[in-house]
Amino acid sequence: MKTILLGLFSIVMFVSYGQEQKNKTVTATFNGYDEGVYYFSNGDEDSYDFEKVDAKVLKAFDLKSDKFVDKKFKITYKEEKSKDEDGEEYEIWVIVKLELIKE
Repeated sequence: MKTILLGLFSIVMFVSYGQEQKNKTVTATFNGYDEGVYYFSNGDEDSYDFEKVDAKVLKAFDLKSDKFVDKKFKITYKEEKSKDEDGEEYEIWVIVKLELIKE
């Protein structure tokens, strides 16, 4: 019984660890929303275009308005696979957590 519980615990920990590894974090400034895409950039000239945002995040931050333009955020995101009209697979970035950085 002890061996079974230990095995189950190990599997749960491994699956949880794998999920956390899929999320990435970046700090960037919000540049705005246009045609279904949320645009961010940082001082290194890197840009980040997110096609999806978790509903909880949108409830906390109205990114479709100009209220948060030029504000810096800590962004936690994941990559998802999607398909275009031709059935070709591509990756999109999805914001799963957003934290406003107070300067």
